[in-house]
Amino acid sequence: MDISSDENFGTLKRWNYNSRTPFYEDHCADIRGSGGELYPRNVKPDKIEFFSPEMCRSVQFNFEQHVTVKGVPGYKYSPGAEVFDNGTLIEENACYCNGRCMPSGILNVSACRQDAPVYLSLPHFYYADSSYLDALEGLHPIKEKHELYLTLEPNTGVIADISARMQVNALLQPLSDFSLFDGVPEMMFPVFWFDQKVVMSDELVSGLSLLFSLPNINRIVSSFVVAVGLLCMLSVLLYVICCKGKNFKEHILTREEIPLKAKS
Repeated sequence: MDISSDENFGTLKRWNYNSRTPFYEDHCADIRGSGGELYPRNVKPDKIEFFSPEMCRSVQFNFEQHVTVKGVPGYKYSPGAEVFDNGTLIEENACYCNGRCMPSGILNVSACRQDAPVYLSLPHFYYADSSYLDALEGLHPIKEKHELYLTLEPNTGVIADISARMQVNALLQPLSDFSLFDGVPEMMFPVFWFDQKVVMSDELVSGLSLLFSLPNINRIVSSFVVAVGLLCMLSVLLYVICCKGKNFKEHILTREEIPLKAKS
């Protein structure tokens, strides 16, 4: 992990001592972005990248909108179509197929799960190809309940709000050698999905509020110091002027009090 500069702060350089993952080919194996916990300061409302061990790859989140979390302004980022696409929508994502390209919305992670037929998606196949929903009943993808997003405080790069939602699916296929699976259709079957939501604590909000107030505090303190300095200088100047005036009057009075005698 690189923390040598603001731009590279938190950037992940190696994962398991390697600069590339062994699970994908070509540029799909590149390790890019942060480790998911640290981000540089002064992030832009554009995009962020981080490496996800669950997906065994780097993912890109695109800026979605300005939000406020517990009174703290932030940038909300969410994954675009390229994260769960296997080449259907974006041709250069074909290297994520791992041998078989599925319709967009499913990520094949079998290579990093001991070749188990495990596929990841958003809950209820949110943001996925309609073919997955058409094969099942009871699924109703809703943005507010099933989206994956990350909110950053842009000045510090602190994570203000995160909702890590993911669905684990298994590829169901007919097996002629097993009567139980002989007539099953080939389909992507959801096993379970999880939701890990974290919002920054009140203590962190207080710390950020104090941090944001520091420039105003510095200006007030600086103005106060300058005002006190000017007042001191003015006081010294008035004191010097008053002292000189008093000495001058005493000198005049002393000369006027000399007695005079007439000559005889």
